[in-house]
Amino acid sequence: MRTAGSGQPTGSAVVEDAKKYLGVPYVWGGTDPAKGLDCSGLVQQVYGDLGIDLPRVSGDQARAGRPVASLAEAQPGDLVYFGSPVDHIGIYAGDSTTAITTTTTTWYWLDAERSSALLDSPGFQEFGLRHIEPLQLPGLMPD
Repeated sequence: MRTAGSGQPTGSAVVEDAKKYLGVPYVWGGTDPAKGLDCSGLVQQVYGDLGIDLPRVSGDQARAGRPVASLAEAQPGDLVYFGSPVDHIGIYAGDSTTAITTTTTTWYWLDAERSSALLDSPGFQEFGLRHIEPLQLPGLMPD
């Protein structure tokens, strides 16, 4: 994310915005926080709150922005996605440990000690990261 002085949201702003949705019910296909959100609905809502349009579904969201090579290089606000093909997505919160995502809209832990149950679950052994900046989104690339 860009610095606060650039007029663009910071990664910390993304994380703070996402936190306000913790506790929103999980609803498959959900895009309305008053009724419920699914994982990609949460991601789309948070970035939309900050003026950044992302695609609707996790697989498309996981192709937005630019790749992040490793968890060590991840920044708060980056997207963290799971599965191959992608079937789940969340927002990296920092410290190499946490992401905000849904399944009753809760925290998932990404470090080895706390994430063994999650990452050992079918579909969660593989994860990747993407860094979102408004000028890197499809259709918004500078000429």
